[in-house]
Amino acid sequence: MRPLILIIFALLFSVKGYSQFEKEHSVALGFGVPNIPRIFFDQFEFNNNYSVVGSGPFHFKYQNKVSKRFSYGLNINRSSFQISYVDNVLDTMQGVVLPNQVNIRVRNTAFNLRGNIHFLSSKTHDLYFGIGIGYRHGTYKIRSQHENYPLNITLPNFIKLGLEGTLGYRYTITNHLGLYSELGLAKSVLQFGGFYKF
Repeated sequence: MRPLILIIFALLFSVKGYSQFEKEHSVALGFGVPNIPRIFFDQFEFNNNYSVVGSGPFHFKYQNKVSKRFSYGLNINRSSFQISYVDNVLDTMQGVVLPNQVNIRVRNTAFNLRGNIHFLSSKTHDLYFGIGIGYRHGTYKIRSQHENYPLNITLPNFIKLGLEGTLGYRYTITNHLGLYSELGLAKSVLQFGGFYKF
């Protein structure tokens, strides 16, 4: 009989503990490193006029913490890069070789629904693992100084599936403001930023 009474008391106290949990919403803005496509294409320099620049990844997050151990939300991750080079082309009409500036611009945004499991969760510290899946949208544009070398085209975005998985840590500074960092794959390997909870 005693073990049964102890189990009932343990269940009652655990239910009471979860009932005291206050639901929490938060939004976060972050910056990620590195810009993986920019670093990848930077290895293919084939002339002196070849250059690769990029911006981001930038991360926007909304999180709804529904219990001490679980939250869900929406993550928006955006990055872009541009490849530029000069290629000599033959103008058959004039019979001369012309320098042709080519720019390839790629922009990519992922909208992922995400769930987080919180291992350590207190008023100031929060250690969690998150995984997300969603929709990925990208634009790929090629522009040429001389339109026929090559023609201006926009390439289709074939990969529509967005995926991410990270291990994260949040530190709350005040009642509403804090800092976060995440390690994993979400258009970047490492990301960090700030959040506001309400």
